[in-house]
Amino acid sequence: MPRLGGWIMTIEEMTAWAARMKGKPVEDVKFDEAFVTALLRLDKVKMDISCVSYPAGVDKMMVVTRYGETFNWKFGDDPTKLPQFKAGKREERVRLALEKEGIKGLEFVTSHGRL
Repeated sequence: MPRLGGWIMTIEEMTAWAARMKGKPVEDVKFDEAFVTALLRLDKVKMDISCVSYPAGVDKMMVVTRYGETFNWKFGDDPTKLPQFKAGKREERVRLALEKEGIKGLEFVTSHGRL
């Protein structure tokens, strides 16, 4: 199963970010529109976004900076038990760029997900 590392935010924070980019009230932006808006924004800088479970059973959005595989692990297992990625200089640049766009409460984690 794919193992992803990156900065996570709540679905609400991603929706607020998309609303700011589109110049719309947050209540007018639905999940699908927010996801596509974030995906297109990140694609410009060669990055991806994925829905991950962190902690287990809690959906969050991740700006993916690291990718790997893990074996003997299945959906629903605790992501904190995965081999953990470490944040480096690239991740710090990504965090600063996201914070500049108004995203709050970012946390670097390793979880499972699909790109």
